[in-house]
Amino acid sequence: MVRDIWLFRYPDGVSVEEGEEWYMGKHVHEVKQMPGVRKYLTWKVLDVPERPSKLVRLTEVWWDDIDTWRRVWPERGKWIKTPAPWGGPPPLVAEPVFLDEKPEHDLMSDISRLRKM
Repeated sequence: MVRDIWLFRYPDGVSVEEGEEWYMGKHVHEVKQMPGVRKYLTWKVLDVPERPSKLVRLTEVWWDDIDTWRRVWPERGKWIKTPAPWGGPPPLVAEPVFLDEKPEHDLMSDISRLRKM
């Protein structure tokens, strides 16, 4: 299993309400229909006055494996059919990050081991 993590913000001139209506009302449901998607999680970013951010949402898509993602993702237009109403691609902030189900490094264990040395 592979976790695909994305950070989103909406373009200037697009209200959060308008962006969320499309994202939660259309986009999420279409991505969930893609073959190999095990789980779809999404969280709204908290607005913290001390550290304002234009980020709106963090999304995590769980795939059966990286080979499935490589096969399905290039053909996403078969399942993701509703474009954002403002035009253009989804409001992606950064390239996706892939995390393996069992990472090869456990930083907490590594720190514990180092402290014992």
